[in-house]
Amino acid sequence: MRDIKIFVSHRIEFDSRTVDNPLFFPMRCGAVDDKRAGYKMPGDDTGENISDHRVSFGEFTVQYWAWKNINADYYGICHYRRYLSFSPRRYYNIENAELIDPLLNSQAIKRYRLMDSKRMRDLIEANDAIVNNAQDIRFWRSAETVYDLWVSWHNMEKASIDLLLPLIKELRPEYLQSAQEYFSDAYHRGHNCFIFRRELFFQYCEFVFDILFALEKKLDNSGYKETFPRTPGFLAEIMYGIFVHHLHRQEKYRIKELPLVFFEETRKTHNNLSQAVKRYIRLTQNYLRLRSYDILPLESKRRATLRWLYHSIKDPLSALFIVSLVTLFISAGCQTIPQAQKAEEPTPAQVIIKYSEPDGAVGIARYYKKRYNGRKTTSGEIYSSKKLTAAHPTLPMGTLVEVENLSNNKSVIVKINDRCREHEEVFIDLSRQAARQLGMIKQGRANVRITIINETNQSDEETSDTQD
Repeated sequence: MRDIKIFVSHRIEFDSRTVDNPLFFPMRCGAVDDKRAGYKMPGDDTGENISDHRVSFGEFTVQYWAWKNINADYYGICHYRRYLSFSPRRYYNIENAELIDPLLNSQAIKRYRLMDSKRMRDLIEANDAIVNNAQDIRFWRSAETVYDLWVSWHNMEKASIDLLLPLIKELRPEYLQSAQEYFSDAYHRGHNCFIFRRELFFQYCEFVFDILFALEKKLDNSGYKETFPRTPGFLAEIMYGIFVHHLHRQEKYRIKELPLVFFEETRKTHNNLSQAVKRYIRLTQNYLRLRSYDILPLESKRRATLRWLYHSIKDPLSALFIVSLVTLFISAGCQTIPQAQKAEEPTPAQVIIKYSEPDGAVGIARYYKKRYNGRKTTSGEIYSSKKLTAAHPTLPMGTLVEVENLSNNKSVIVKINDRCREHEEVFIDLSRQAARQLGMIKQGRANVRITIINETNQSDEETSDTQD
Protein backbone atom coordinates (compact mmCIF):
# COMPACT_ATOMS: atom_id res chain seq x y z
CA MET A 1 0.00 0.00 0.00
CA ARG A 2 1.36 3.39 -1.06
CA ASP A 3 2.12 5.99 1.60
CA ILE A 4 -0.12 9.00 0.89
CA LYS A 5 0.09 12.20 2.92
CA ILE A 6 -2.08 15.22 2.15
CA PHE A 7 -0.83 18.12 4.27
CA VAL A 8 -3.57 20.53 5.30
CA SER A 9 -2.25 24.00 6.13
CA HIS A 10 -4.01 25.51 9.17
CA ARG A 11 -3.84 29.06 10.47
CA ILE A 12 -2.57 29.76 13.98
CA GLU A 13 -5.02 32.62 14.59
CA PHE A 14 -7.99 30.33 15.21
CA ASP A 15 -8.98 26.69 15.60
CA SER A 16 -10.45 25.21 12.40
CA ARG A 17 -12.25 21.92 12.03
CA THR A 18 -10.15 19.03 10.70
CA VAL A 19 -11.15 16.05 8.55
CA ASP A 20 -10.46 12.89 10.53
CA ASN A 21 -9.20 10.86 7.59
CA PRO A 22 -5.72 9.29 8.01
CA LEU A 23 -4.77 10.47 4.51
CA PHE A 24 -4.99 14.08 5.71
CA PHE A 25 -2.13 15.46 7.79
CA PRO A 26 -3.15 18.75 9.51
CA MET A 27 -0.24 21.18 10.03
CA ARG A 28 0.04 24.57 11.68
CA CYS A 29 1.37 27.08 9.17
CA GLY A 30 3.91 29.41 10.79
CA ALA A 31 3.90 27.44 14.03
CA VAL A 32 7.03 29.28 15.21
CA ASP A 33 4.75 32.26 15.91
CA ASP A 34 1.99 30.25 17.60
CA LYS A 35 1.59 31.50 21.18
CA ARG A 36 -1.15 29.05 22.18
CA ALA A 37 -0.10 26.76 25.02
CA GLY A 38 -0.30 22.99 24.65
CA TYR A 39 -1.73 22.94 21.13
CA LYS A 40 -1.30 19.40 19.82
CA MET A 41 -1.53 19.83 16.04
CA PRO A 42 1.95 19.34 14.47
CA GLY A 43 3.65 22.49 13.25
CA ASP A 44 6.06 23.44 10.47
CA ASP A 45 8.68 24.67 12.95
CA THR A 46 10.57 21.39 13.49
CA GLY A 47 13.41 19.88 11.48
CA GLU A 48 14.49 21.85 8.42
CA ASN A 49 11.91 24.59 8.05
CA ILE A 50 11.01 28.12 6.96
CA SER A 51 8.21 28.56 9.49
CA ASP A 52 9.19 32.20 10.06
CA HIS A 53 8.14 32.95 6.45
CA ARG A 54 4.45 32.41 7.21
CA VAL A 55 3.32 35.96 6.48
CA SER A 56 4.94 36.11 3.05
CA PHE A 57 4.88 32.46 1.93
CA GLY A 58 1.57 31.27 3.39
CA GLU A 59 0.97 27.52 3.02
CA PHE A 60 4.27 27.12 1.16
CA THR A 61 6.00 26.91 4.56
CA VAL A 62 4.04 23.69 5.17
CA GLN A 63 4.94 22.44 1.69
CA TYR A 64 8.63 23.16 2.32
CA TRP A 65 8.50 21.29 5.64
CA ALA A 66 6.89 18.25 3.98
CA TRP A 67 9.52 18.29 1.23
CA LYS A 68 12.45 18.42 3.65
CA ASN A 69 11.21 16.23 6.51
CA ILE A 70 8.72 13.60 5.28
CA ASN A 71 9.21 10.45 3.23
CA ALA A 72 6.08 9.39 1.29
CA ASP A 73 4.98 8.01 -2.08
CA TYR A 74 2.42 10.77 -2.69
CA TYR A 75 2.41 14.31 -1.30
CA GLY A 76 -0.56 16.64 -1.29
CA ILE A 77 -1.33 20.17 -0.15
CA CYS A 78 -4.74 21.52 0.85
CA HIS A 79 -5.81 24.44 3.02
CA TYR A 80 -7.93 24.59 6.13
CA ARG A 81 -10.78 25.93 3.98
CA ARG A 82 -9.97 24.46 0.56
CA TYR A 83 -10.19 20.74 -0.21
CA LEU A 84 -10.32 18.77 -3.44
CA SER A 85 -13.70 17.09 -3.92
CA PHE A 86 -13.57 13.31 -4.34
CA SER A 87 -17.29 12.94 -4.91
CA PRO A 88 -18.32 10.97 -8.03
CA ARG A 89 -21.25 13.32 -8.37
CA ARG A 90 -20.64 16.36 -10.50
CA TYR A 91 -21.11 19.75 -8.94
CA TYR A 92 -20.88 22.99 -10.84
CA ASN A 93 -19.88 26.45 -9.81
CA ILE A 94 -19.44 29.44 -12.07
CA GLU A 95 -17.31 31.43 -9.65
CA ASN A 96 -13.54 31.31 -9.69
CA ALA A 97 -13.45 27.56 -10.51
CA GLU A 98 -14.35 26.73 -6.91
CA LEU A 99 -17.38 25.18 -5.32
CA ILE A 100 -18.58 27.47 -2.55
CA ASP A 101 -19.96 25.80 0.57
CA PRO A 102 -21.08 27.74 3.66
CA LEU A 103 -19.73 25.41 6.35
CA LEU A 104 -17.16 22.67 6.81
CA ASN A 105 -19.34 20.26 8.80
CA SER A 106 -20.11 16.54 8.83
CA GLN A 107 -22.63 16.81 5.99
CA ALA A 108 -20.18 18.66 3.75
CA ILE A 109 -17.38 16.21 4.57
CA LYS A 110 -19.70 13.36 3.59
CA ARG A 111 -20.95 15.12 0.45
CA TYR A 112 -17.46 15.62 -0.99
CA ARG A 113 -16.31 12.13 0.10
CA LEU A 114 -13.47 13.48 2.23
CA MET A 115 -13.76 10.50 4.58
CA ASP A 116 -13.82 7.92 1.78
CA SER A 117 -10.22 6.72 2.08
CA LYS A 118 -10.70 3.86 -0.39
CA ARG A 119 -12.07 6.06 -3.16
CA MET A 120 -9.41 8.68 -2.53
CA ARG A 121 -6.65 6.10 -2.53
CA ASP A 122 -7.90 4.47 -5.75
CA LEU A 123 -7.97 7.82 -7.57
CA ILE A 124 -4.60 8.94 -6.24
CA GLU A 125 -2.76 5.71 -7.00
CA ALA A 126 -4.22 5.59 -10.53
CA ASN A 127 -2.64 8.95 -11.39
CA ASP A 128 0.65 10.79 -11.27
CA ALA A 129 -0.97 14.09 -10.36
CA ILE A 130 -4.33 15.25 -9.07
CA VAL A 131 -4.95 18.98 -9.45
CA ASN A 132 -7.82 21.43 -9.20
CA ASN A 133 -9.75 22.51 -12.28
CA ALA A 134 -8.52 25.48 -14.29
CA GLN A 135 -10.88 28.34 -15.10
CA ASP A 136 -11.31 30.52 -18.18
CA ILE A 137 -10.69 33.94 -16.63
CA ARG A 138 -12.54 35.73 -19.45
CA PHE A 139 -15.71 34.38 -17.91
CA TRP A 140 -15.28 35.80 -14.42
CA ARG A 141 -12.74 38.63 -14.66
CA SER A 142 -12.17 41.61 -16.96
CA ALA A 143 -8.92 40.09 -18.24
CA GLU A 144 -7.91 38.17 -21.34
CA THR A 145 -4.79 36.38 -20.08
CA VAL A 146 -3.34 35.02 -16.85
CA TYR A 147 -0.74 37.79 -16.97
CA ASP A 148 -3.47 40.45 -17.18
CA LEU A 149 -5.25 38.82 -14.25
CA TRP A 150 -2.25 39.00 -11.93
CA VAL A 151 -1.17 42.48 -13.01
CA SER A 152 -4.62 43.71 -12.02
CA TRP A 153 -4.53 41.89 -8.65
CA HIS A 154 -4.56 44.57 -5.96
CA ASN A 155 -2.87 42.64 -3.12
CA MET A 156 0.61 42.16 -4.54
CA GLU A 157 3.62 44.12 -5.75
CA LYS A 158 3.00 44.58 -9.49
CA ALA A 159 6.68 44.92 -10.43
CA SER A 160 7.37 41.48 -8.98
CA ILE A 161 5.47 39.75 -11.79
CA ASP A 162 7.95 41.02 -14.36
CA LEU A 163 10.81 39.58 -12.30
CA LEU A 164 9.45 36.06 -12.61
CA LEU A 165 10.19 35.18 -16.25
CA PRO A 166 13.82 36.44 -16.21
CA LEU A 167 14.52 34.39 -13.08
CA ILE A 168 12.93 31.29 -14.59
CA LYS A 169 15.06 31.80 -17.70
CA GLU A 170 18.18 32.13 -15.55
CA LEU A 171 17.59 29.41 -12.94
CA ARG A 172 15.09 26.97 -14.49
CA PRO A 173 15.16 27.50 -18.28
CA GLU A 174 13.37 24.19 -18.92
CA TYR A 175 10.20 25.85 -17.58
CA LEU A 176 10.49 29.07 -19.60
CA GLN A 177 8.29 28.08 -22.54
CA SER A 178 5.63 26.69 -20.21
CA ALA A 179 5.72 29.91 -18.19
CA GLN A 180 5.34 32.07 -21.30
CA GLU A 181 2.46 29.94 -22.57
CA TYR A 182 0.73 29.98 -19.18
CA PHE A 183 0.98 33.76 -18.86
CA SER A 184 -0.51 34.26 -22.33
CA ASP A 185 -3.27 31.67 -21.83
CA ALA A 186 -6.81 32.42 -20.65
CA TYR A 187 -6.97 29.41 -18.31
CA HIS A 188 -5.84 30.07 -14.75
CA ARG A 189 -5.09 27.42 -12.13
CA GLY A 190 -4.52 28.81 -8.66
CA HIS A 191 -4.70 28.00 -4.93
CA ASN A 192 -1.86 25.43 -4.87
CA CYS A 193 -4.07 22.44 -3.98
CA PHE A 194 -2.81 19.16 -5.42
CA ILE A 195 -1.56 15.61 -4.89
CA PHE A 196 1.67 14.64 -6.70
CA ARG A 197 3.61 11.43 -6.97
CA ARG A 198 6.91 11.75 -5.08
CA GLU A 199 9.04 12.39 -8.16
CA LEU A 200 6.77 15.20 -9.37
CA PHE A 201 6.42 16.71 -5.90
CA PHE A 202 10.19 16.99 -5.58
CA GLN A 203 10.44 18.49 -9.08
CA TYR A 204 7.79 21.03 -8.18
CA CYS A 205 9.44 21.99 -4.89
CA GLU A 206 12.86 22.38 -6.52
CA PHE A 207 11.33 24.64 -9.17
CA VAL A 208 9.17 26.79 -6.91
CA PHE A 209 11.61 27.29 -4.01
CA ASP A 210 14.67 27.94 -6.20
CA ILE A 211 12.76 30.77 -7.87
CA LEU A 212 10.98 31.90 -4.71
CA PHE A 213 14.13 32.42 -2.63
CA ALA A 214 15.77 34.31 -5.50
CA LEU A 215 12.66 36.47 -5.88
CA GLU A 216 12.63 37.19 -2.18
CA LYS A 217 16.16 38.60 -2.36
CA LYS A 218 15.23 40.85 -5.28
CA LEU A 219 12.09 42.03 -3.51
CA ASP A 220 13.76 42.85 -0.20
CA ASN A 221 14.57 46.40 -1.31
CA SER A 222 11.14 47.14 -2.76
CA GLY A 223 9.34 47.64 0.53
CA TYR A 224 6.83 44.91 -0.29
CA LYS A 225 6.86 43.60 3.30
CA GLU A 226 5.23 46.82 4.49
CA THR A 227 2.74 47.17 1.61
CA PHE A 228 2.14 43.74 0.05
CA PRO A 229 3.66 41.13 2.40
CA ARG A 230 1.97 38.19 0.67
CA THR A 231 3.62 38.89 -2.72
CA PRO A 232 5.99 35.85 -2.63
CA GLY A 233 3.08 33.55 -1.85
CA PHE A 234 1.10 34.85 -4.82
CA LEU A 235 4.13 34.43 -7.09
CA ALA A 236 4.47 30.85 -5.85
CA GLU A 237 0.80 30.31 -6.70
CA ILE A 238 1.55 31.48 -10.24
CA MET A 239 4.40 28.96 -10.38
CA TYR A 240 1.98 26.21 -9.37
CA GLY A 241 -0.07 26.98 -12.48
CA ILE A 242 3.11 27.05 -14.58
CA PHE A 243 4.24 23.69 -13.23
CA VAL A 244 0.92 21.96 -13.93
CA HIS A 245 0.91 23.47 -17.44
CA HIS A 246 4.44 22.11 -17.87
CA LEU A 247 3.24 18.61 -16.91
CA HIS A 248 0.38 18.82 -19.41
CA ARG A 249 2.77 19.90 -22.20
CA GLN A 250 4.90 16.79 -21.77
CA GLU A 251 1.89 14.51 -22.45
CA LYS A 252 3.36 11.61 -20.50
CA TYR A 253 1.77 11.95 -17.07
CA ARG A 254 -1.62 10.76 -15.86
CA ILE A 255 -3.25 13.94 -14.58
CA LYS A 256 -6.68 13.99 -12.96
CA GLU A 257 -8.56 17.25 -12.45
CA LEU A 258 -11.01 17.56 -9.55
CA PRO A 259 -13.25 20.38 -8.33
CA LEU A 260 -11.91 22.50 -5.50
CA VAL A 261 -14.26 23.27 -2.61
CA PHE A 262 -13.99 26.54 -0.69
CA PHE A 263 -15.58 26.42 2.77
CA GLU A 264 -16.56 29.89 3.93
CA GLU A 265 -16.69 28.96 7.62
CA THR A 266 -14.36 26.36 9.16
CA ARG A 267 -14.00 27.41 12.79
CA LYS A 268 -15.00 24.87 15.40
CA THR A 269 -18.15 25.53 17.38
CA HIS A 270 -20.08 23.48 19.93
CA ASN A 271 -23.00 25.90 19.91
CA ASN A 272 -25.80 24.72 17.60
CA LEU A 273 -27.43 28.16 17.54
CA SER A 274 -24.15 29.81 16.57
CA GLN A 275 -23.63 27.26 13.80
CA ALA A 276 -27.17 27.80 12.51
CA VAL A 277 -26.66 31.56 12.48
CA LYS A 278 -23.38 31.23 10.58
CA ARG A 279 -24.96 28.87 8.08
CA TYR A 280 -27.89 31.23 7.51
CA ILE A 281 -25.55 34.17 6.99
CA ARG A 282 -23.48 32.23 4.44
CA LEU A 283 -26.53 31.01 2.53
CA THR A 284 -27.96 34.53 2.54
CA GLN A 285 -24.67 35.88 1.17
CA ASN A 286 -24.89 33.38 -1.67
CA TYR A 287 -28.51 34.37 -2.30
CA LEU A 288 -27.44 38.00 -2.50
CA ARG A 289 -24.78 37.11 -5.04
CA LEU A 290 -27.50 35.68 -7.29
CA ARG A 291 -30.06 38.46 -6.87
CA SER A 292 -28.11 41.68 -6.54
CA TYR A 293 -26.51 42.21 -9.94
CA ASP A 294 -29.30 44.37 -11.36
CA ILE A 295 -29.30 46.98 -8.57
CA LEU A 296 -25.77 46.40 -7.24
CA PRO A 297 -23.58 45.90 -10.34
CA LEU A 298 -20.12 44.43 -9.97
CA GLU A 299 -17.45 47.02 -9.12
CA SER A 300 -20.11 49.68 -8.44
CA LYS A 301 -19.72 52.09 -5.51
CA ARG A 302 -23.04 50.90 -4.07
CA ARG A 303 -21.84 47.31 -4.00
CA ALA A 304 -18.47 48.26 -2.49
CA THR A 305 -20.18 50.34 0.21
CA LEU A 306 -22.54 47.52 1.13
CA ARG A 307 -19.65 45.05 1.27
CA TRP A 308 -17.69 47.38 3.56
CA LEU A 309 -20.72 47.84 5.81
CA TYR A 310 -21.32 44.11 6.12
CA HIS A 311 -17.70 43.21 6.91
CA SER A 312 -17.45 46.01 9.47
CA ILE A 313 -20.05 44.24 11.63
CA LYS A 314 -18.32 41.74 13.91
CA ASP A 315 -21.31 40.44 15.88
CA PRO A 316 -22.95 37.51 14.01
CA LEU A 317 -26.48 38.38 15.15
CA SER A 318 -26.11 41.99 14.07
CA ALA A 319 -24.69 40.82 10.75
CA LEU A 320 -27.65 38.46 10.41
CA PHE A 321 -30.06 41.35 10.97
CA ILE A 322 -28.36 43.54 8.37
CA VAL A 323 -28.15 40.71 5.85
CA SER A 324 -31.84 39.90 6.34
CA LEU A 325 -32.81 43.52 5.71
CA VAL A 326 -30.68 43.64 2.58
CA THR A 327 -32.22 40.35 1.42
CA LEU A 328 -35.71 41.83 1.71
CA PHE A 329 -34.56 44.95 -0.08
CA ILE A 330 -33.02 42.95 -2.93
CA SER A 331 -36.11 40.74 -3.23
CA ALA A 332 -38.41 43.77 -3.38
CA GLY A 333 -36.19 45.37 -5.98
CA CYS A 334 -36.09 42.26 -8.12
CA GLN A 335 -39.89 42.05 -8.11
CA THR A 336 -40.03 45.28 -10.10
CA ILE A 337 -37.85 43.89 -12.87
CA PRO A 338 -39.80 42.95 -16.02
CA GLN A 339 -40.36 39.25 -16.57
CA ALA A 340 -38.14 39.11 -19.65
CA GLN A 341 -35.16 40.28 -17.60
CA LYS A 342 -35.79 37.73 -14.87
CA ALA A 343 -34.94 35.01 -17.34
CA GLU A 344 -31.27 36.05 -17.59
CA GLU A 345 -28.87 33.13 -17.58
CA PRO A 346 -26.40 32.50 -14.74
CA THR A 347 -24.06 35.43 -14.21
CA PRO A 348 -20.30 34.85 -13.91
CA ALA A 349 -20.49 35.01 -10.12
CA GLN A 350 -23.53 32.75 -9.76
CA VAL A 351 -23.06 29.59 -7.78
CA ILE A 352 -24.72 26.55 -9.33
CA ILE A 353 -24.48 23.25 -7.54
CA LYS A 354 -26.23 20.60 -9.61
CA TYR A 355 -26.13 16.90 -10.21
CA SER A 356 -25.67 15.53 -13.72
CA GLU A 357 -27.65 12.47 -14.82
CA PRO A 358 -25.36 9.76 -16.25
CA ASP A 359 -27.07 9.50 -19.64
CA GLY A 360 -26.91 12.27 -22.28
CA ALA A 361 -27.65 12.81 -25.95
CA VAL A 362 -24.67 12.90 -28.33
CA GLY A 363 -24.48 14.93 -31.52
CA ILE A 364 -22.82 17.88 -33.23
CA ALA A 365 -22.70 21.41 -31.83
CA ARG A 366 -21.98 24.59 -33.72
CA TYR A 367 -22.14 28.22 -32.65
CA TYR A 368 -23.88 31.45 -33.64
CA LYS A 369 -22.18 33.72 -36.15
CA LYS A 370 -21.46 37.32 -35.21
CA ARG A 371 -24.32 38.70 -37.30
CA TYR A 372 -26.86 37.28 -34.83
CA ASN A 373 -25.60 39.44 -31.97
CA GLY A 374 -28.37 41.72 -30.70
CA ARG A 375 -31.25 39.80 -32.30
CA LYS A 376 -34.27 38.65 -30.32
CA THR A 377 -34.37 34.93 -29.45
CA THR A 378 -37.43 32.68 -29.24
CA SER A 379 -37.63 33.32 -25.49
CA GLY A 380 -37.80 37.07 -26.05
CA GLU A 381 -34.29 37.69 -24.73
CA ILE A 382 -31.72 39.52 -26.81
CA TYR A 383 -28.91 37.24 -27.99
CA SER A 384 -25.44 38.21 -26.74
CA SER A 385 -22.32 36.39 -27.88
CA LYS A 386 -20.78 37.01 -24.46
CA LYS A 387 -23.40 35.04 -22.52
CA LEU A 388 -23.68 31.31 -21.94
CA THR A 389 -26.80 30.44 -23.91
CA ALA A 390 -27.86 27.98 -26.61
CA ALA A 391 -30.61 27.07 -29.05
CA HIS A 392 -32.18 23.59 -29.07
CA PRO A 393 -35.03 22.06 -31.15
CA THR A 394 -37.17 20.80 -28.26
CA LEU A 395 -35.89 21.57 -24.75
CA PRO A 396 -38.02 24.05 -22.76
CA MET A 397 -36.87 27.64 -22.56
CA GLY A 398 -34.75 28.26 -19.48
CA THR A 399 -33.46 24.68 -19.24
CA LEU A 400 -29.87 24.44 -17.97
CA VAL A 401 -27.76 21.84 -19.75
CA GLU A 402 -24.15 20.76 -19.55
CA VAL A 403 -22.42 20.56 -22.92
CA GLU A 404 -19.27 18.42 -23.02
CA ASN A 405 -16.82 18.53 -25.94
CA LEU A 406 -15.98 14.85 -26.47
CA SER A 407 -12.67 15.64 -28.17
CA ASN A 408 -11.10 17.47 -25.22
CA ASN A 409 -13.46 16.79 -22.27
CA LYS A 410 -14.08 20.49 -21.69
CA SER A 411 -17.59 21.33 -20.54
CA VAL A 412 -19.81 24.33 -19.98
CA ILE A 413 -23.28 24.98 -18.58
CA VAL A 414 -25.63 26.94 -20.86
CA LYS A 415 -29.25 28.05 -20.72
CA ILE A 416 -31.64 27.23 -23.57
CA ASN A 417 -33.25 30.48 -24.73
CA ASP A 418 -33.75 29.91 -28.48
CA ARG A 419 -34.90 27.35 -31.05
CA CYS A 420 -32.91 25.78 -33.88
CA ARG A 421 -33.63 23.13 -36.50
CA GLU A 422 -32.02 19.72 -36.11
CA HIS A 423 -30.23 18.77 -39.31
CA GLU A 424 -27.07 16.91 -40.30
CA GLU A 425 -26.83 15.71 -36.69
CA VAL A 426 -26.45 19.31 -35.48
CA PHE A 427 -28.76 19.50 -32.49
CA ILE A 428 -27.54 22.49 -30.50
CA ASP A 429 -26.33 25.97 -31.43
CA LEU A 430 -24.10 27.61 -28.83
CA SER A 431 -23.25 31.21 -28.07
CA ARG A 432 -19.73 32.23 -29.02
CA GLN A 433 -18.73 32.45 -25.35
CA ALA A 434 -19.87 28.86 -24.76
CA ALA A 435 -18.03 27.69 -27.88
CA ARG A 436 -14.87 29.43 -26.67
CA GLN A 437 -15.01 27.63 -23.34
CA LEU A 438 -15.42 24.32 -25.17
CA GLY A 439 -12.36 25.04 -27.33
CA MET A 440 -14.23 24.77 -30.65
CA ILE A 441 -13.91 28.27 -32.11
CA LYS A 442 -11.36 27.32 -34.76
CA GLN A 443 -13.08 24.08 -35.76
CA GLY A 444 -16.57 25.61 -35.91
CA ARG A 445 -18.19 22.32 -34.90
CA ALA A 446 -17.64 19.67 -32.27
CA ASN A 447 -19.00 16.31 -31.21
CA VAL A 448 -20.68 16.92 -27.88
CA ARG A 449 -22.79 15.28 -25.22
CA ILE A 450 -25.54 17.33 -23.63
CA THR A 451 -26.94 16.51 -20.21
CA ILE A 452 -29.93 18.17 -18.58
CA ILE A 453 -28.99 19.60 -15.19
CA ASN A 454 -31.59 18.82 -12.54
CA GLU A 455 -32.32 20.87 -9.45
CA THR A 456 -30.52 19.46 -6.39
CA ASN A 457 -33.62 18.18 -4.66
CA GLN A 458 -32.79 14.52 -4.44
CA SER A 459 -31.76 13.53 -0.96
CA ASP A 460 -31.08 14.88 2.47
CA GLU A 461 -27.39 14.23 1.92
CA GLU A 462 -27.37 16.49 -1.11
CA THR A 463 -29.57 19.28 0.16
CA SER A 464 -28.50 19.70 3.75
CA ASP A 465 -25.90 22.38 2.93
CA THR A 466 -26.42 22.93 -0.79
CA GLN A 467 -26.63 26.50 -1.97
CA ASP A 468 -29.30 27.68 -4.38
